Parts: sequence; C-alpha cells; structure tokens
Amino acid sequence: GMEYSKWSRRETPEHLATIPFTRMLAGPMDYTHGCFNNATREQFVPRQIQPMCQGTRANQLAMYVVYLSPLEMLSDYPEDYLGKPGFEFLEKVPTVWDETKVLNGEPSEYVTIARRNGKDWYLGSMTNWTSRDLNVPLSFLGPGAWQAQIFTDGPNAGQDAKSLSITTKRLTAGDTLPLQLASGGGAAVIFSPAR
Repeated sequence: GMEYSKWSRRETPEHLATIPFTRMLAGPMDYTHGCFNNATREQFVPRQIQPMCQGTRANQLAMYVVYLSPLEMLSDYPEDYLGKPGFEFLEKVPTVWDETKVLNGEPSEYVTIARRNGKDWYLGSMTNWTSRDLNVPLSFLGPGAWQAQIFTDGPNAGQDAKSLSITTKRLTAGDTLPLQLASGGGAAVIFSPAR
C-alpha cells in the first residue's frame, strides 16, 4: 500500500490501475490508500517524514470505490485531512456494497467501477500516467433523476496533484458522464436519488 512510497517509486498510477485486475480476482484486497499529500511524477520523492504519493487527489478518492476493501482507513495524520478538499467524500463513502458494475477498463491503463450501497451509487475512475477523456454511460442508475456530487481532477492537476474540482449535476440513466482524467488522475462520484 501507500507505506511503500516511503522508500520506493514503484507505487505508480500504472501499478494502481493494475491491481483491480489482479489482486481483486479472488475477492476483497487490503490496500492502504487515502493519501492527501499528492504529487506529480516530477514532484514525487520517497521519504519517511510527511510521505507523499504519486498521482492526484481524485485518483486517491477513486480507490475507495474501485478497490473492494471492507476494512478501510485513512493512513495519514488527522490534520492532513480535516478541512481539505475531498474529505467530504471520505466521510460518505461506504465500505460494503450491494451491487457492482465494471464500466470500462484495461489493465495498467485505466478502470471505472460503480458500486451501489442502499439507494446511492458511487463511481470511481482511475488512470495511469496517461491523461485521458472518458465518456461513461450512466445506464446502471435506476429510473428518475439523480443528484451527482462529482470530485474530479482540477484544471491544473497536471502541475498540482492536490488540485480537485467539486461540482454537482442533475443526471439520469440516459446521460453520459464526461470525465477528464489528468496524468495519474481520477474521479469519484456520489449519485443520490434527486428529491
């Protein structure tokens, strides 16, 4: 997990986009994610004090949906999370799921998974060091309108991996959600039935 980043550069977005296709084949996996000290490939330095991770904050948020891991944690100091953009997603995301849909993916390249808990759907999308635009069909959503809280790479996430955009949209199962993933980037979305 993330602790490997204290002494190595091997915990790359490419590796992180591979393990859903390998380690999760047998069921849930153990992985330490949730790093908010995000770094681009150029900025990353393995270190023991205030360790950082490769890839964007949205990439880390997406792992809470993409990785099936019922025993979740936040692995840094509490002050690294409190009041920081994206923490509200971590406060809401469940650890057990009623239904799972794999929406797209290619090992070592990218992956998008949607999981349902009760009436709400959560979506996580991750890419390797290649930035990419994905158009994700929302046909997995049930009938009616949905309120989507969308956590995506900010406009300058390619230079500042902590950059996060948080928007809200009203969507239906007939819509397609466009996602712009930065290098090492991702997206995390909460879909709740619209009132």
